[in-house]
Amino acid sequence: MDIIDKFTALREKTGQAKHQKVDICFHASMDFIHYIRENEDIITKLINADQINYIDNEKNLASYETDSIIDVTIGLRAIGKPIKVVANKEIRSKELLKKQEKLQEIEKLEFEIKKSKMNER
Repeated sequence: MDIIDKFTALREKTGQAKHQKVDICFHASMDFIHYIRENEDIITKLINADQINYIDNEKNLASYETDSIIDVTIGLRAIGKPIKVVANKEIRSKELLKKQEKLQEIEKLEFEIKKSKMNER
């Protein structure tokens, strides 16, 4: 589960959505690599990986965003373009502010209407 959590954190760090396929890699002891190979199908589905690579040389990790868990190094590489979270977030924030301002104007109008009705009585 720690490995899955680390891959999730790497996805967030690189701006990859959960539905986007990624390539992943492992650099670890032969026992651990053997265990991962036995469970490749499960790992591939949980992480939504296109392929799993087993790295024996740390220099080959350069194309991956990496993280370590004890003596295991994991890596994640995007296949597609990363999501532009920041730009999209700024646009959504501006839209939200505009809508909130419009709602405040409506609330002010409703208040004025109720106030005038109260004064008529």
